[in-house]
Amino acid sequence: MAMLLRAISLQLQLSGRQVLDRAELYVNEGERVAIIGPSGCGKSTLLRCLNGLQAFDQGKVGVVGEHLLPWRDLGEREFERRALRVRQQVGMVFQSFNLFTHMSLRENLMRAPMVVQGLTRDLARERAEILLRRVGLADFAEHYPQQLSGGQQQRGAIARALAMSPKVMLYDEPTSALDPEMVSEVLAVMSELSLGESRPTQILVTHELKFAERFADRVCVMNAGRIVEEGPPEQVFNSPQHPLTQKFLRHFV
Repeated sequence: MAMLLRAISLQLQLSGRQVLDRAELYVNEGERVAIIGPSGCGKSTLLRCLNGLQAFDQGKVGVVGEHLLPWRDLGEREFERRALRVRQQVGMVFQSFNLFTHMSLRENLMRAPMVVQGLTRDLARERAEILLRRVGLADFAEHYPQQLSGGQQQRGAIARALAMSPKVMLYDEPTSALDPEMVSEVLAVMSELSLGESRPTQILVTHELKFAERFADRVCVMNAGRIVEEGPPEQVFNSPQHPLTQKFLRHFV
């Protein structure tokens, strides 16, 4: 299995605080990885570094053949050029849905493939309708975001990220803004993406530990800016080795 993504010894200070402290992450093609840990430990920041939304002070990120280095090594213009190429291969779903409120759901899915990939309107529309069926929103294609529930908006955001045919999907707490009854419909869509031959590599930051246990091939535990333990879900959740993992999981027993 080929390695698709690697983050090597990432360091980042923000406002004088060490947010990432030699963080390392290696992910293989098709793998499903869940990153868990206490609030403020650097999970979301690490995720944002993987697609160039957050620059870092030291280290290296390699994603689908592209390499990101610190701004001072590349220069801001070259960093942004590389980050844009990475984002064409890496879809990201945020806590807030970030759909364009002035566009219908179908139009939200069509825009990036037309602007970035140069798809014709007909092809972009065909792709959008396939994805809306895939996430159970075919009947809502003409709806605007404000006409949809939170769960529907987040499923639409997942479909919009998939519209670029990414090799990697990143999820930053995708259910944290949802009411409990809407969480399961979003998690079901993420699980469904793992089926079939064209499944993307998926990396999930979450506090939904039960879902992480079911969803992930591998669970990574972060604390104070670095991954302190990783392994199969059954090992991490049932027999954690690191004292910080044990302390974190005790809060959820």
